[in-house]
Amino acid sequence: MASAGKNQLLSFMDELIPTIRTALCDSVPEVRESAGLAFSTLFKSAGMQAIDEIVPTLLHALEDDKTSDTALDGLKQILSVRTTAVLPHILPKLVHLPLSAFNAHALGALAEVAGPGLDFHLGTILPALLSAMGGDDMDVQALAKEAAETVALVIDEEGVESLISELLKGVGDSQASIRRSSAYLIGYFYKNSKLSLVDEAPNMISTLIILLSDPDSDTVAVAWEALSRVVGSVPKEVLPSYIKLVRDAISTSRDKERRKKKGGPILIPGFCLPKALQPLLPIFLQGLISGSAELREQAAVGLGELIEVTSEPALKGFVIPITGPLIRIIGDRFPWQVKSAILSTLSILIRKGGMALETFPSSASNNIYQVSTG
Repeated sequence: MASAGKNQLLSFMDELIPTIRTALCDSVPEVRESAGLAFSTLFKSAGMQAIDEIVPTLLHALEDDKTSDTALDGLKQILSVRTTAVLPHILPKLVHLPLSAFNAHALGALAEVAGPGLDFHLGTILPALLSAMGGDDMDVQALAKEAAETVALVIDEEGVESLISELLKGVGDSQASIRRSSAYLIGYFYKNSKLSLVDEAPNMISTLIILLSDPDSDTVAVAWEALSRVVGSVPKEVLPSYIKLVRDAISTSRDKERRKKKGGPILIPGFCLPKALQPLLPIFLQGLISGSAELREQAAVGLGELIEVTSEPALKGFVIPITGPLIRIIGDRFPWQVKSAILSTLSILIRKGGMALETFPSSASNNIYQVSTG
């Protein structure tokens, strides 16, 4: 085929296409691999005719238990040599909801082969996988989750914006299961991706903090875990620049909780979990320790706001790590605005976590009480 002219080749299509189609479903892996290369050569001359007369047959074979595995590998073979041309014809067939276990498996297998070729198809494949990850069928759940993880890790720099866009849509979905699946995939992506994601981190952090007030408790737990992973991926020296956006997000989350209640203290569910403050504390403490006077003031105020929306049991383990830096800073030569913000936060800390301060050195504890009470 590679040596024949286009016109010569087209006159033998009735013989060539069935042969390659059959070979792509052969029981021998080496035959399927060779058939993929033959398909690529045929495509150069026949173009869309090669796709239109071979791909539908392979997709139909996916529905037969006897031929599904070999047909899937046949699709992988032609996808590996003609990703851009073939992918748009395969995906629509596989993403119909409810997703079957085999289709979820197939999407993961094809994603691994397609690689960055998926960049422009994330809007097709991800919604189906996110939906299936929260479905009732446990087998489909597991396979969809595995496929979604594969999709997240095979994209390149050009696909990051599309992936983030789809995940943000999912986080805002009306179904808790899709919000939860999206939050999970954000955390997985930030933990395992080799790409530089610092530029996208601020939006992710803000979004996940707001999700900590989600009405679904499972979604809150997953969002908290994702938040830990996103913050953990950011260089320490960059963290203080996030103080304002974190404060704004906490304010938004607090307002959501306020609308749910008719009085009483406003607590954000995500900050009532064990180790609740662990993701955000480094942001404020780094600002306190290394920021400008203005940034230290904002960090102290932000810490107070965070403590206010944290439950007392969740706060208990963080009282000493918070108090130490505050006391060290208040003794340094900073403007009165910084010291005022620190005193205000110490007052909140004493009110909500005073008992935990009993383990603090007695001289320091006495100083806190004396300063805060005038």
